[in-house]
Amino acid sequence: MSDIEVALEALRSDAGTWDLAADNLNQARGIVAPLELGPREVMSYAAARGFDRRYNDMRAKLDSLLAQGAENFRGIAGSLLNGAAIYEQAEADHASHLGKLDGH
Repeated sequence: MSDIEVALEALRSDAGTWDLAADNLNQARGIVAPLELGPREVMSYAAARGFDRRYNDMRAKLDSLLAQGAENFRGIAGSLLNGAAIYEQAEADHASHLGKLDGH
């Protein structure tokens, strides 16, 4: 395997790792989503002081951060794949150009 092939494989492997990380964050979102509380799920003392509202605000913020993280990780994966494709095409173009110079 050439150095270029190794580099391309590494870029694509790294992209897969970032995609998996995004999947894991989305899985965490699925766990966080149903954890909403209403006044009936907390003691009246806590409900009277807005604990349920503050808890739900925090849960929503966590969900938002997980979604943003997953989106960012997908972006990183996409950039790595795009970089690999550009690199691969540039190498193919370069090899073709060299072949023409050699008369092949």
